[in-house]
Parts: sequence; structure tokens; C-alpha cells
Amino acid sequence: MVDSIAYNDQNYVTVNAHELAHQWFGNYVTAANGDHHWLHEGFATFFALLAEKKLFGEDYYYWKLFQSAEELKALSDEGKGEALINSKASSLTYYQKGAWALHILRERIGAEAFKKAIKNYLEKYAYGNATTDEFLAEVEAASGKDMDEFKADWLTQSAFQGTAALTSLKNSEFIRKYMEIAALREVPFQNKKEMLLEALKFPVNDYIGQEVILQLADVDIAEALPLYNIALESGNLYVRQAIAMSRQDVPEALKSAFEDLLKDNSYLTKENALMNLNLTYPEEAEKWLTQTKGIIGFSNLNVRMLWLVINLVSPQVDPESTQEYFEELSAYTRSYYPFEVRQNAFGYLYQINAFTNENLKDLLQASQHHNTRFRDFSRKLLETLLQNPDYRQKYVDLKGQLSEKDRAFLDTRLPDQQ
Repeated sequence: MVDSIAYNDQNYVTVNAHELAHQWFGNYVTAANGDHHWLHEGFATFFALLAEKKLFGEDYYYWKLFQSAEELKALSDEGKGEALINSKASSLTYYQKGAWALHILRERIGAEAFKKAIKNYLEKYAYGNATTDEFLAEVEAASGKDMDEFKADWLTQSAFQGTAALTSLKNSEFIRKYMEIAALREVPFQNKKEMLLEALKFPVNDYIGQEVILQLADVDIAEALPLYNIALESGNLYVRQAIAMSRQDVPEALKSAFEDLLKDNSYLTKENALMNLNLTYPEEAEKWLTQTKGIIGFSNLNVRMLWLVINLVSPQVDPESTQEYFEELSAYTRSYYPFEVRQNAFGYLYQINAFTNENLKDLLQASQHHNTRFRDFSRKLLETLLQNPDYRQKYVDLKGQLSEKDRAFLDTRLPDQQ
């Protein structure tokens, strides 16, 4: 669940649309076996993209395709590309390459033929099983076009068709303009200044504006300030967010602007502005801590935890509450909190080197968590702590307080202490 501010940064539209699409692609018609799993995930991902396109616009649609194409191309260039018709492919292949295959298919046969093929496919195999070839047979019947080349290029070929994807992306005027600006990254500032200024003209595009800001990060502030001012005055939430996220050092000329960014309707902007102001002007921490007191942030408590940590590393701000703030931060590693909260807390406790025995026991349990990403994060952190002689000894001393399961897991990490 998200509030109206969090919605601007991370909403669940794509998740909701994706899972709703599975009512048809996966439930209504189910793949005959694992080789055809993309008929579930590729379709649900693509139709979720179409839903987002209706809500957020064509630029958003092409931006999401562009981002996934970058990932797929990088993987393919490393020789790790995978065929879609493959029972052992990765999620990136099933979801994103599958969506790309359907995007290309829709372009090649036209929207009307595509819609007809999908409708016929769903009706013919309703409450039953289907294969990729059976789907393609419906496409051929609806479009009158042979699908052999499409199947070879997009379904059985392991390499990602980067050239075809780029050609498709360039159908978007927005993507063409974005690529023009992105191509300027290595160009000296004075040689591209006018183009960057032009790109910031109102109404500035979310993604092109962000690219401009990223290119200003290493430019002398005296030269970049006029462009920053235009970007700030644009009122574009995401362009302003890019400023907060790209300047770890906050120059005096942007200090008041960063203080204003703390008021933006974005928890990412608030978090980064607060962090970077404090890193640059720690002696003034009390000012922005007062301004952001009571802000929780996302469901992982990103703003609240940062607020607690700044208080802890700046005890002169509120020394009487230091213990209270630490106890709150430390408690967020407990198993009854969502794993996103726990991971955030573990990360901050590591940064300030302040693990209690309870935190260490929580980390052991987290290292056996069912969520793969959280488990991997926790195991990596545990391995890092065990390289520290002090923490290693603390774990040895804790063994008598551990459950049999946790003790057995720890023993696999401390073979010389068994």
C-alpha cells in the first residue's frame, strides 16, 4: 500500500495490471509445459505495459521498453542471452523479452490483427492448455503472415535482437530526442550547453530532463547554475528529484534549493535532499531534522530511518533522545517487520557499526529467509561481519542462546569453531 506521495515514486499499477492479466494468460489459458512459460509472464508483462500506457502515456511506455532493452542487450552481449521457448530461462527473459516479442509482433502484424489473434487464441484454448506454436497459428490465421522468421528471431534465438529493438524504439519521437541528449555525455559542457538548455524548456520531459541533470553533476557550479535554476523552476517532480539524487555535495549556490526539495511530494527526493544536506553541512543538521520530523516515507521507512541515523551521528542535535532513537532503529531488524524494513535497518546499523546481540541473532535468522534477495543480502552482510574478529567472537559467544536451526546454520559459517 502507498500514500499519495509514495505513489509518485513507486506505485503498484504494474503489479496489479500484471496479476489481472494472468486471469487470462496463465489461468484462462495455461501453457502446456515449462517450455512455453512465456505465454504467461511475457503476456502479463506486455498487457500490463499497455495498461500503464493508458494511464501514464506513450513516453512512459517507450521508456519502460528502452530500459528493458538495455538490460536484455547487456545480458546478450555477455553471451548470456536465453531463448523464450525454454523451460529454464530467467525471469528477465520470460517477462521482459517476452513483452518485447509481443511488442514487435504487434508492430509487424498491426494492432487489429494482433487483437483478433489474441481473442481467437483465448477463446479456442479457454480452460485448457496451449503451446507457442498453437498461439502462432492463431496469429498467422488472423494476419495472413508467416511467423517462421518471427519465431526464429524472437522465440528460439538466444541473442536479443538489439538492432530490431532500436529501430522500433526510434518510432518514438521522445526516444529519438532522449538518445540525442544521452549521446552528449562525453561532450564538453560548453559544446553542448545550448542543447541542454533547449531540452529544459517548459514543459520539460521527465526522462530527458533527468538526463540533462545527470550531465551537470560534474560541471562547475558557476557554469551549471543557470541550468539548475531552470530545472528547479520547471516544477517537474522527477527533474527536481534528479537534482537531489545527483549532487552528494551541495554547493552553497544550491543550498536553499535543496532545502526547498525537502518539501517535494517525493520520498526519494526528501530522502536524498536530507542526506546530502547533512553530508555537506552537518553543523546545521538540526534545521532540516526539525523540518522532516515525523515523515515516515515508503513502506521500508526510508526517510524515518535516515532521520534516526542523522540524529545518532549528530548527538549534539538532541542528545537526550539518543538512546530512544537507537532503540527504535535497532528494533526494525526484528522478524515481525517486513523484510524491506529489516534490510534497511541492517544496512544503517552496519554503516554506524552498532549491532546489538539481538541484531546479530536477527541477522542469522534473516540469512535463512524465504525471500531470495533479502536472504542473499543478509548472508553477504553476515559474511562481512564474520571477517571482523570482534563480531566473529560475539557470534561464538552467542551460540548458547541460539535455536538449534540457527546454531547449525552459524556452524556452517564458523567451521573452525564447531
